[in-house]
Amino acid sequence: MFALFANIFAGGFVLDDHFLIERNPRAHSLAGVGLAFTTDVQRFQSGAAAPPAYYRPLTLASYVVDYALWGSRPGPFHLANLIAHALAAVLAALLFMRLFASVWTAAAAAALWAAHPIASESVAWISGRTDAFATCGVLGALIAWLRWREVGGHRWLALAALVTYAACLAKESAALTPLMALAVEPLARASRGQQGRRLGLGLAVLGAAVLATIVQRVAVIGAFSHAEWAGGGRAAAARIALRAWTYYARSLVWPRALVSDIFARPPAWGDWAVIAGGLIAIAALAALAVAWRRRARAAVPLALAVLAMLPVAGVIVALPTPVALRYLYLPAFGAAALLVLAIEAPLARVRPWLPAAAALALVAALAPLTLARNREYRDDATLYRAIIRHADEAGLGVEPGYSTLLDYAGIIVKERRLDEAEALTRRAIAEVPGAIPGWLNLGFVLAWKNEGGQAIAAWTQAARLDPESPDPPFDIALQPDKSGRREEALRRCHAALDKGLPPPRRDATLQRIRELESGAAR
Repeated sequence: MFALFANIFAGGFVLDDHFLIERNPRAHSLAGVGLAFTTDVQRFQSGAAAPPAYYRPLTLASYVVDYALWGSRPGPFHLANLIAHALAAVLAALLFMRLFASVWTAAAAAALWAAHPIASESVAWISGRTDAFATCGVLGALIAWLRWREVGGHRWLALAALVTYAACLAKESAALTPLMALAVEPLARASRGQQGRRLGLGLAVLGAAVLATIVQRVAVIGAFSHAEWAGGGRAAAARIALRAWTYYARSLVWPRALVSDIFARPPAWGDWAVIAGGLIAIAALAALAVAWRRRARAAVPLALAVLAMLPVAGVIVALPTPVALRYLYLPAFGAAALLVLAIEAPLARVRPWLPAAAALALVAALAPLTLARNREYRDDATLYRAIIRHADEAGLGVEPGYSTLLDYAGIIVKERRLDEAEALTRRAIAEVPGAIPGWLNLGFVLAWKNEGGQAIAAWTQAARLDPESPDPPFDIALQPDKSGRREEALRRCHAALDKGLPPPRRDATLQRIRELESGAAR
């Protein structure tokens, strides 16, 4: 597995890595460890007040420790991600040993999960380590839970509760660990005397660990989740989730055109991908009910996959990014086990080693896709380009994301690819026409193209959208006026000053006024 992910060390800091780690002074001092536990991710990242976002102190603290040990080199950060992923794979194998008849089949199933291209986003992207951290916690808690069910002893139950608590501090999706513990009960070799009241006690202890993190979260950031639902309410979020499940199912089975972040607009109920997603959800729940009633081994991984999807479905709590492949990191654990279970019975009858060999053959088949996916996280430009390309290839109403389009347009403007930058910016505006950054950026691109009149029109639209913002008047004021209408240009400059510009922009505007007045005097 280390060989499969070795090429992540060629990558640097990308996307959120810049603001969370590379350019974040709060991550450059060990005092940031305490700050990680007393603020949310947004405030830790920017230092400014913002609506409540994520509370993931364990992950943030790991960035601070990494920086204290290794400085700004991205390599050690990547190594920490890879070690966490390797530990998750080992824990997966230990849990699979209770599910499969052969140790080799269990190890091969864990390798299949760990080597799937879905894992790349959580391993190759430094900020994606939160998935591996939380998954290590969930799997470790389940293993400790099973030991407690089998041999008793408060130390195993206490360990399960402690690891559950830590997992929730890495990522809030670990909050369903108590239900997952109930789902793995068929794997426990517990005697009748250890069932009943002890089961209720154990679930109560795990639930208390989760509740402690919720109380801590609300106490620190003042809220449980995001205040707004993507696209306007639970109904829109449900439609996005159903279409997302269609995309997720296809990505697990055929991992091509994988998109890092997708800001999907709510589709109609009649959209075929929404209908397909509904059928997938119904089929999964029906299969789970049948397997659980028959006490089939498939019930355990199926239950784990379904439960792992609930926190990230976008329906229970609002998500700012309603669709993201990193959400599949833990659910893919159950999916890999289901696939190997499906091939184990027929192949084991022929040769005991065939199921493991078949799983490893799948690993070999997926390896080129995983290697290619890792390379996409080399730098921002490479990743943005890949996101846009994959979104266009994926279909299903998948969009590359408003910020991705604007950020990539900003990169290629510096390369003088102005027509392409303008097309990307206009595409972003078409996605979110009411957002001011798109119009501001369009004005910049048009100004680079020496299309001053159109640039001013774009900035004027930005001013209409946000009359209080000082940015549009400032940009308009500094735009060269080739018509010679100095009085109009002066009025624009004074209008910008009236908005209360910060010192550097105020100085630039005053200099522009002096130039205009000097020209009028001449």
